[in-house]
Amino acid sequence: MSFTVQPKNVDPVLADVKKPGERYDAHFHRPVVHLEHEPQRPETIWPLIRRIIFIFVIAVTVFVVGIGVIVASNIKTAQRLFAGEGDALTENFLLSFDALSQFKPNDAHARLAENSKTFSMLENFLDEQYGGKLLELAGAVVPPLNEARGLITQVSTLNRSFLELSDALSDAQTNGFRYFQSDGEKFLALLARTQGLIRTIKSQVIETKNTTTKLRGIAPFFAMIDTALGDGYVKRSAELTSIEHFLSGVISLVGSETDTHILLLFQNPAELRPGGGFIGSYADLIVRRGQLRSMKVSDIYDPDGQLDVKVVPPQALWTVTERWGARDANWFFDFPLSAKTVVNFLELSKIYSEQNVAFEGAIALNINVFRSILDIIGPIPLKEYGITVTSDNFLNEIQREVEAGKDRETGYPKRILRVLAPTILERLASLTPERQAGLITSLEAHLARKDLMFYAREPMLADFFASRGIDGAVYRQPNNFWGNYIAVVDTNIASGKSDAFIDQTIDARIDVDTDGGALVDLGVTRTHRGNTQKDPWWRSTNQNYIQLFANPDATLIGLTGNDTKTVLPKVDYSSSSFVVNADLERIEGSRLFSSTYKAWTGTAFGKTVFSTWWLLPAGKERTLEARYQVPPAQDFHLVAGEQYTFVFDRQSGVNTSLSVTILAPLGYLWAETATPVFSQEFKDPNARETVTLTLAKA
Repeated sequence: MSFTVQPKNVDPVLADVKKPGERYDAHFHRPVVHLEHEPQRPETIWPLIRRIIFIFVIAVTVFVVGIGVIVASNIKTAQRLFAGEGDALTENFLLSFDALSQFKPNDAHARLAENSKTFSMLENFLDEQYGGKLLELAGAVVPPLNEARGLITQVSTLNRSFLELSDALSDAQTNGFRYFQSDGEKFLALLARTQGLIRTIKSQVIETKNTTTKLRGIAPFFAMIDTALGDGYVKRSAELTSIEHFLSGVISLVGSETDTHILLLFQNPAELRPGGGFIGSYADLIVRRGQLRSMKVSDIYDPDGQLDVKVVPPQALWTVTERWGARDANWFFDFPLSAKTVVNFLELSKIYSEQNVAFEGAIALNINVFRSILDIIGPIPLKEYGITVTSDNFLNEIQREVEAGKDRETGYPKRILRVLAPTILERLASLTPERQAGLITSLEAHLARKDLMFYAREPMLADFFASRGIDGAVYRQPNNFWGNYIAVVDTNIASGKSDAFIDQTIDARIDVDTDGGALVDLGVTRTHRGNTQKDPWWRSTNQNYIQLFANPDATLIGLTGNDTKTVLPKVDYSSSSFVVNADLERIEGSRLFSSTYKAWTGTAFGKTVFSTWWLLPAGKERTLEARYQVPPAQDFHLVAGEQYTFVFDRQSGVNTSLSVTILAPLGYLWAETATPVFSQEFKDPNARETVTLTLAKA
């Protein structure tokens, strides 16, 4: 039996004085008491929760401290490891960037392959020291650790992309010509793959650079990678973009479903013209879907014989021809303009105009290139001519056959080149890797000396050739240019092939004035060794229409050693049947003749040009001496640290050397020599030689 007892006369509030009307019991719950059980005070849960939380916090703290100890114990090891490898990684990146930009993929491959091993080692180190999950937890304690691991992966991936690019470029160098000859689809696929890799690399570099920028302050290793990307890539990003555009242009040019025509111009430096040598022969290369379909070698006189339009020739040629044609169109020192003029004449000839043929580009190469090719592929026996063509006798044998061989009697004096061409192509396509490498090295040297030049109508290709300095263009000085420009341009007019045995030396003395102007003394010495040869075309008196290119607005104040020559037209060019070439008219229309110096002063390609006649008999040596004044430089301030630039452009095909002496303004010296005089000799100058000097107070 149980009883429920209601509380009575029990007040939970004990008070001496109670406020009238206030219900104190409303604030409390009156429990029901069961007498059957002894009343128990309930125990609260919070102490238990506090104990659990305390234990958890201790556990987490111990774990975190443990991770911290692990990280702390290894972070110095990682830093030392990364710092030790950082120098090699960044150096390899920088050198590989340079190698790729110079089209030396094998050099880049070696560096990048070494980097791949290093990145693999670094990734393995992080995995072994921290492990996957542990690395994530450690990254929570040291957040940059996770980003560092991600950066290693990013840079490693970028390195692999560069490695693939070097492989693609190596494939292009080794097999590109063979693909071009026999497997156009493979050639186009290679071009597309290379272009795609460049686009991928550009994207990867931006992503990686963003990460390195955030981490560069954390450890020297990250700063090294950031610097490598900044110095190695960002500064060269324009080059990669240029190559990407070049590939787009090539794909567009050779990937067409219809025939694309490209000119191969054979220049003979034994008969010099401003743009190189006389173009006696050429080849029409027909390309479709990335493959060379045919190559037809022709005499330059063939299309000229079917040229109806009558064009007034350059005045220096008036005594040798009535009308201008492709044979003499290599007239401009600026090769892109010469090439464009040759193309225009060929397209006007009925041989091509009746078939609506347009030439999309031109490649000019001279005898020096052929000699190097023969060195690589070996002698070529020509049984029907009874000779074996080698690099040593190439010029003599070909010239003898053209001038006096049996083919000349039948009206095809250049036929020997047509016979040679297929054998040369066949051997080039089957070269061993070692000989391929030798050929590439040789061609690079010819590019550097203007023996090989490229012209393209397609703007992206033209820009690429210009940026690489392989288009044969005249130097265009920037608006803030302070310095001197010199070029000596020889032109053989009715002198046989005498230039083959002429040696030339150029001596320039430049006195720089305090106003930024200069007094230039230029000496050109030529020695004619043709008298030692039995064939008459080598022994001809060299009739040279020589042009001296100088700074804009230069003034001739002295000229000795030159000659006069009367040049009269064979026909009346005022006749309405003759048309003028606008480029030629603009240049020749700027000329003024000086009877004092027996020379013309005019302008061409942003330069002042002094031109005159200079005759050199076989067995003789003569010197032409010119003195001219270069006007003060605009907005020039003579201060220490100002940089002076000397630029020399070499003429394609000429056998020349250069010696230059530059005297600093009064009261100054050149920081590079610590004296007021700078002198340098170039025994075999490159296509363009540039010297930069810095002013310092004496």
